[in-house]
Amino acid sequence: MDEELCTAALLALDPADVAGDAEHAVAVRHITYRRLSAFPKIVEKRLLALLLSGQLHGHQLTVMDTILQHVVQVSTGRLLSCSPALMRSTAIWPLLRISFVKRNEWLTPAAPLHVFSDLMLPLSALVSTDNDQRSSKNRNDDEYGA
Repeated sequence: MDEELCTAALLALDPADVAGDAEHAVAVRHITYRRLSAFPKIVEKRLLALLLSGQLHGHQLTVMDTILQHVVQVSTGRLLSCSPALMRSTAIWPLLRISFVKRNEWLTPAAPLHVFSDLMLPLSALVSTDNDQRSSKNRNDDEYGA
């Protein structure tokens, strides 16, 4: 399967194919995630270009929103096994889809920042930064008698 065929298959999906908890929808989302993992540049090079040029229709946008939401859910905590290209494009998608943020319950207006930071910053880096700040504060408190 090449990138063009995979892109065409993604764009041919119906929102009912990927929405909900039905066994079929769960399977389609999982297979789609695996295809995007195999061809991570599809979202970055092809789908973002189609989005920016206004060539994606409402149902295609809904399908991609659902699929990329699934990618975020599956990838969170697995940063080392996720392609950097897929992480970047998954983080960029909601930033470019601000209108989607306003009408969908899985995203709040602050969600693009959360999605981006969850994908781009490993949890261990955030914890390490917090610990470094606490250690620095404790050293300063000891130094100045606070």
